[in-house]
Amino acid sequence: MEKIKVFTLENKFLKIELLNLGAIIKKIELRDKNGDMKNIVLGYEDVEKYRENPAYFGAIIGRTAGRIKNGDLNLTDGIYKLNVNNDGNTLHGGENSISHRFWNVETIENGLCFSIKSSHLDNGYPANVEIKVSYILNNNELLIKYFATADRLTYLNLTNHSYFNLSGNPENTIYEDILKINSDYLVAIDENSIPYETIALDNNIFDFRKSKKLKDFFTATDVQKTIANDGSIFINTKDSTVNLLSGTNVTSTNKKVTGVYSENSAVSNDGILTLTGDESSALYGKAVSYLINTGKITIGKSGSGKTMLSKMTMGLKNKNMQIDGNILFKNNNIFDFSEEDLRKYRGEGIGYITQNPLNVFLPFQKIRTTFLETYLSHKSISKNEAIELAKKNLKQVNLENTEEILNKYPFELSGGMLQRVMIAIIVGLDSKIIIADEITSALDSYNRYEIIKIFKELNELGKSIILITHDYYLMKSISDKCLVMENGEIIEEFNPKLRPEAIKEISEFGAKLLETTIYRRKGS
Repeated sequence: MEKIKVFTLENKFLKIELLNLGAIIKKIELRDKNGDMKNIVLGYEDVEKYRENPAYFGAIIGRTAGRIKNGDLNLTDGIYKLNVNNDGNTLHGGENSISHRFWNVETIENGLCFSIKSSHLDNGYPANVEIKVSYILNNNELLIKYFATADRLTYLNLTNHSYFNLSGNPENTIYEDILKINSDYLVAIDENSIPYETIALDNNIFDFRKSKKLKDFFTATDVQKTIANDGSIFINTKDSTVNLLSGTNVTSTNKKVTGVYSENSAVSNDGILTLTGDESSALYGKAVSYLINTGKITIGKSGSGKTMLSKMTMGLKNKNMQIDGNILFKNNNIFDFSEEDLRKYRGEGIGYITQNPLNVFLPFQKIRTTFLETYLSHKSISKNEAIELAKKNLKQVNLENTEEILNKYPFELSGGMLQRVMIAIIVGLDSKIIIADEITSALDSYNRYEIIKIFKELNELGKSIILITHDYYLMKSISDKCLVMENGEIIEEFNPKLRPEAIKEISEFGAKLLETTIYRRKGS
């Protein structure tokens, strides 16, 4: 196994630690108002943790940053199929991309130059490419310069993936930081973080043309913010105050700052959720109508609009989306709810467990703070009571070392552990309805079995559970209704507890599921 080496750049203003793995920025230290050196980027103290680095802390991203839908790279000489590593899409260059490989390092004037070669069709990308990234100290500036050469037509979109906390204290949030961005437009993304349209930022929470605290952004409700905080913005290059070479807009301040740039209807009773729509409904132009009775469980098929529908059930809808129909909770249309009504509804009425927990947790916020903020905003309890409740629920999902878990940052936990933390949070909210998106996908066999037991118990207590899953054993164990969606429309419905022969007769999807499942048993 190749050794991870740490390289240091330092002058009287800055101290930078860099790794030969991923050309990673491990630390950026600068002096605070008291003259003390403070690190302003997130990362691991133990360099060995960078071998996995699921959050891409400080790494150089490539060959392409962001997501490419279905892994289809369309160039003039044809479509290249890229390695897919994120819900059927290509994220940050695919699996084991340059962010997770070892680079060559050489000394240059006032800096270091990192270089790496990527061969033709590496992760599906065309061309033999040599990439060089230079880190240079220029007084109180850290310059990152990107160079690349290719022997044929290809596509490159390189960047650095550092997370900043300007306070120098990772336990502090960035809520009080003030941000200004000279931009009029945002590239909107769908539930898989794939760009699909350009949105004007007028009356939008992403509008930072006037300086505002980040707290205003993080505490606001918006479907784009909830899907992911990694949409792209267009920098206004017509503004004379913008540096046209960099795209940055610099204003004066007496605080520590960092500039970062790179180039249908039904009757509803108490505890029942009803979704109604007609043929003009805006979910893929299809009608979606169903009713969730207390204690009932529904699940559905992948790639069909379920996650979008689930987010709308949470009251998260794009302001530019035209919607015909209603989502009723206790006879009240959630689209008519005020922000305060939605806040209560999302905790006490409905809870959501997402498939990708890293998109939910703030990377700079400890798990303890997440529990406290969630429980204190929805329950009339003290901080000590909230922590005790958190510990109780963590133990319920087989996370016994509760104090250690509470003091971790999200990136220090595995995907399976984060998923169990999310379940623990939701269990403590006493939500009447729980939407669970692929809750067993990141779990080992033992923890999967224990989580299924928990959801069985929740269902027996009268909770309504909406499952989105590929797990046939999970479906068969606790579901009494399966809704199969395709292109935003419900096309099949069956009871997964029926004998396999009966399911095959009434459901084409159920028959395929039975043929492919790894949970088949003789005589079942």
